[in-house]
Amino acid sequence: MSEFVRRGGLLVPADVETTVAETTPAPGSAEVDECAQERPADGYTGRVQELEAAAAEAERVRTLPTQRVLDRHQELAEEEMLADLDTAAHARRLQGKGAREQAELEAAATSAAGRRKVETNVDVRALQLTQRRRRWTLIGWAVLALSMMFTCVNVQHFAAGTAPAWSPQWLVAWGVDPLLSALVIGLLLARGDLAAFGSGMGQSTGRAKWVVLGIEIGALLAALLMNVAPEFDAPHVRWQDVALHIVVPLAGVAAAVVLPIVQGFYAEAITGLYTDPSARPQSTINLRKHAEDGPAEAELPEDVRTLLDATKQAVAAGELGTDPTGYAIYRHVMNGRGDRGRAYRVAPLVQGFRPRQVNGAA
Repeated sequence: MSEFVRRGGLLVPADVETTVAETTPAPGSAEVDECAQERPADGYTGRVQELEAAAAEAERVRTLPTQRVLDRHQELAEEEMLADLDTAAHARRLQGKGAREQAELEAAATSAAGRRKVETNVDVRALQLTQRRRRWTLIGWAVLALSMMFTCVNVQHFAAGTAPAWSPQWLVAWGVDPLLSALVIGLLLARGDLAAFGSGMGQSTGRAKWVVLGIEIGALLAALLMNVAPEFDAPHVRWQDVALHIVVPLAGVAAAVVLPIVQGFYAEAITGLYTDPSARPQSTINLRKHAEDGPAEAELPEDVRTLLDATKQAVAAGELGTDPTGYAIYRHVMNGRGDRGRAYRVAPLVQGFRPRQVNGAA
């Protein structure tokens, strides 16, 4: 049995010679060797590097926002921009609304001030009083006319008596009530016109005033009696009819009495607007001093000059306020008697008069 020896990790027979055959490199071995030369020192191959690079690129791509995210971001940006625009537009609308409201308030204030200035104007207030006086006059005349129309039939029946219908006496009887009515209406028109111009029948007219008033009331009472008398000719007196034919004519009597009085009150109020400084808007023009160079007192009528002196003495004594109205002079200095026109003539002459001027004159 031959012996074996170990050669290169192999047991070979000892009598076998060892020869080294020349090795021919296999195809592609050079490329392998080149790759082996390019192999990094840490042991990673190129394939591993490629995989790592691909993984890094995938991670980078994954971290990038997607198109949906970009679209959402764009939508949010647009919404924010629209919200800013809407807020700015709302702020402009509020600012414009505030400016309009302020302009409206200023216009309303200006209009109110102008209207107040017009309403406090003396001429405007006098015109308003005149219109209201006309309204009251129409109401009074309506009451008077209706009461006279109501009494016309019964007065004709009373005046006609037993005369047959359409006889001369029967026809003339229809003119009795219009005759009395025309007399009353004429006197009322005269008194109303005088009162409207501030020259009503005062105490200075004396007996004439009572004569006129007596004629008016007498004519109305005569119409009242002739209106009631036919009711007592009936077989059975109905007191309801009697009362009705008394009350209605009395309304006419009341209207006839009150009409001139109320017209006189309106006339005094209108005149007072031009003589009472408190009824006019106060200004440096209205608050004038007493005119020393006004009409000479010697040129005034005696009764007016006497009333002027009495008014100055009343102002100096404190019995009458400064710048009194014509009505105040008539009531306090003339004691409500005499010609009221003199009081309204004196009122402008004492405007601005102060008691110290009396002392200086003394």
